[in-house]
Amino acid sequence: MSRRPSSCATSDSNVRGPQLAARLLGGLRSAEPCARDDAAAELGELVGADAGAMPAEDAQAFLVEIHHAVPDMLNSPHAHEREGALLAVDALIDAEIDESEEVGARLSRLVSYLRLAVARVGVEDETALASCGVVLSRIARVGGALAADTLDTEAKRAMEALRDEEVLAHL
Repeated sequence: MSRRPSSCATSDSNVRGPQLAARLLGGLRSAEPCARDDAAAELGELVGADAGAMPAEDAQAFLVEIHHAVPDMLNSPHAHEREGALLAVDALIDAEIDESEEVGARLSRLVSYLRLAVARVGVEDETALASCGVVLSRIARVGGALAADTLDTEAKRAMEALRDEEVLAHL
């Protein structure tokens, strides 16, 4: 799972806050991989290097919309929506847009999203498992020692859940 440069869609720089979040979430929920990749790339730009380009009030409304949608997408019965949510989590790892949120709190929130994703993934869904692994490794790199204990616990929990599911599948 990687965020590819935007290639299919164009951005409207006049759209901000909740409207921008709605547009990006529509792309992340799309069944089309290109639309998901484009939305994830734009999300990464908006919360990363271009974070200061959005007025603070719009940025806060934008983040609220994104953070409310991610758990819903992870609980979706549609694999493409869960993949879009994982792309969003991956983009949010490097977020610089919300300076009021401490790194530890942000990583904790992202790990909880990952926990939800792993709970929904079956051993037969290799693509989703690989995506979860990529996000987990990026959280570990960004979080360093801050994330080590949480990630160790979550990795063990995920492995146990997958092992249990695999045992049940063979019964």
